[in-house]
Amino acid sequence: MKKLLILLLTTFGAQSMLFATSRIQVEVSSEMPSDTIKTKEKKGEVVLTEVTVEAARVVQKPDGQVIFPSKKQCETSNNGYSLLAKLALPRLRVDEMMHTITALNNKGEVQIRINGALASKDEMISLNPLQIKSIEFVDNPSIRYGENVGYVLNIRTLKATYGGVVGINLSNSLTAVNGNHTAYAKLNRGNSEFSLSYNFAYQDFKGNRTTSKADYLLNDGTHYIISRNDISARTRFFMNGLQLKYSLADSASYHFQAAFSTDFSNTPNADKTYNTLTPTAVWLSELRTSDHSFTPTLDLFYYHKLGKTASLTANVVGTAIRTKENNYHKEELPYIYKVDGRMRSLYTELIYEQNLRPVTLSAGIKGTLKRIENTYTGDVQSLNKMDYSTLYTFVEVKGKWAKLSYMTGVGLTNARYKQSDAKYNYSLFRPKISLNYALTPSFAVKYSFETYEHISRIAMISNTKIRENSREWRVGNPNIVPNRVVDQSINFSYTLPRFYNMVDVNLRINSNPNMSKYIRTEDDQFYYMQANQKSIKMFYVSDYFNFKIIPDVLEITLSGGIYRFLNKGDDYKHYLTSYNFQANVNAYLGRWVLTAYADNGWKFCEGESQSHSGSAIYVGGSYQVGNLQLSLYLQNPFMQHPKMEHSYILNRYVNKESIVRGSQFGNLINFNLAWKLEFGHRKHNGKDHQMRKDKDTGIM
Repeated sequence: MKKLLILLLTTFGAQSMLFATSRIQVEVSSEMPSDTIKTKEKKGEVVLTEVTVEAARVVQKPDGQVIFPSKKQCETSNNGYSLLAKLALPRLRVDEMMHTITALNNKGEVQIRINGALASKDEMISLNPLQIKSIEFVDNPSIRYGENVGYVLNIRTLKATYGGVVGINLSNSLTAVNGNHTAYAKLNRGNSEFSLSYNFAYQDFKGNRTTSKADYLLNDGTHYIISRNDISARTRFFMNGLQLKYSLADSASYHFQAAFSTDFSNTPNADKTYNTLTPTAVWLSELRTSDHSFTPTLDLFYYHKLGKTASLTANVVGTAIRTKENNYHKEELPYIYKVDGRMRSLYTELIYEQNLRPVTLSAGIKGTLKRIENTYTGDVQSLNKMDYSTLYTFVEVKGKWAKLSYMTGVGLTNARYKQSDAKYNYSLFRPKISLNYALTPSFAVKYSFETYEHISRIAMISNTKIRENSREWRVGNPNIVPNRVVDQSINFSYTLPRFYNMVDVNLRINSNPNMSKYIRTEDDQFYYMQANQKSIKMFYVSDYFNFKIIPDVLEITLSGGIYRFLNKGDDYKHYLTSYNFQANVNAYLGRWVLTAYADNGWKFCEGESQSHSGSAIYVGGSYQVGNLQLSLYLQNPFMQHPKMEHSYILNRYVNKESIVRGSQFGNLINFNLAWKLEFGHRKHNGKDHQMRKDKDTGIM
């Protein structure tokens, strides 16, 4: 470790000397990333008629960074996903055509917020990039965000007070049946805003193929090998979403919002046939599934300023999910079951914030109540009734003293669940501290320490047992309890207006976590479950590099990391070293924007599972004229059957390798049309709140 730190400091020192000799840096306020200086001519003096001073567009904070998108980046983007893709954020993959954001290091949930509140996919699509002031990229979330949050992207916007906008965003694949279309309208009048959005998405892929080979160690000491190779596979879905929202706001004192949404998802007859080869026989196997769900959500939000320095935020969200599933699986013998699922949840939040210069104090309480009733019939006979609740309180202080900015706080989590005779009542004390020290105006060092809890998926603590194939079963374990995670990191950053470099060193320790456990039965069946075992550790070093070769014309971003995983179960140890990289190039050429992106996926080992998600390559461009923008992107060029996932089971009883390839993801051409029409005189003010939705049905 000592040698590593010396190497990093030496690298940054060399960079500092290089850039110090090549240019003079001018400091300006972080709230104003660029400014223009004009001078008048005077006799006998050297005159600059106009000088543009550009500040660094990345400002370091204890919990991450504040990024100021350039005017060109905003003008050439048609929605929130499009702009985030151009920023090339470290360790995140932004697919602006599929409208997804994925963490490449499996750190946790990627939370998207607009002005501090959770945002939906529809709201990101209808977002006007020209109204974006800044983006807070939080890669070290504070304790106010709660559990299982790895990254937060908080988009700060301006808000219209008069006028309106209507628009459409149509994304469609030209080489496959895949689309995602949104239509939206907003009307602002005085302090009121009405908005309506409708989203329709669909997919029908027939080119995915899975090949696997499993080696089962039987009770008599012999090995039973089965190969499973897909002959045909079809996955399809249809999704409809409607959202109505009304807000009443006075930027000086209050903001109230009521939002109602309904989502309907339908997956009709996802089918697969595959050959099953055993030492003694070969037969044709079938898998057929279908499901549909309906999700209404009501979100009530209120924000109120208390004097000039304090504020109070309250949020109540009610969600109900009704799900029906049909499953048919034939490998040797038919296996048929249905699921009738109901989930109801209530989320509440109350946060008080006081600005006591030079520090800001925050305190809050969050709670969740959830009732799950999932009925399994057919070959799976199970009634899964579960009451689940969490309560989280926190106090946090953040501020700045000289060159040191800091964030410290403490939280307390209590999680409970009850299912028949099984239950737990888990509490965890959650301290956190982050310190950011600016050694020079360009070079800063940040240290962070925190403790947080990891809570298993609700489905894995159910009392349900489901057959996966002729040999394997997936079994819930009601005796799993949450576990503590300790996370420490040190960060070095070097920032100039045209250059940015960041190095992260991180150590994460999961104590007594829920890990893979396989049980071999007397009749040679193999049960997969999760159980609390010894530890999971992850250590990594990563480097992120951004260089504006020609400002607002050509920009390149590179990042890479070395990751070390150490898994210690009760009766196994699995280690892995993996490497990850990303590369992104953007060129802004008048009305044209050309872009290229590539990464090598994410390879990790957790418990007795090792997996490598497929790499991604995007090449494309967009053309904008007036209110219309046309985009064309090629995904995975020159690849007929790109690998989507390569996974292993490393258990002593079950040794299994699986490869998933998706031919329709190879040479996939995506087309996007975005159009909007704004009308009326527009002014701007403060906050906005977006909907929060609960999507966890608890179904295995």
